[in-house]
Amino acid sequence: MLTFTLEHEDFDDRKGKCPYDPAKGHTGLLVDGELYSATLNNFLGTQPVILRNMGPYHPMKAEYKALWLNRPHFIASAYVPESVGSITGDDNKVYFFSERVVEYD
Repeated sequence: MLTFTLEHEDFDDRKGKCPYDPAKGHTGLLVDGELYSATLNNFLGTQPVILRNMGPYHPMKAEYKALWLNRPHFIASAYVPESVGSITGDDNKVYFFSERVVEYD
């Protein structure tokens, strides 16, 4: 017989970790215990945001700039580790992909 229990921990508001509207594009990726997510930060779906949550470091939020995130529909994310033996010392990278379909007549 299976039993389930709810452990009491500090709860947060989950903003930026999941979308208000699941029909809107969003993506997330766990890297070394840190959650990187790209979603819409408000219930109107007008404020795109890229966040780093969880893990040992302080949470980070990308500053919203309309030129960088112009009505995005997030579709995927990818983790690219640093090159092995790189002499340039490149860093690990997390990329977010979005698409925006514009119909022309």
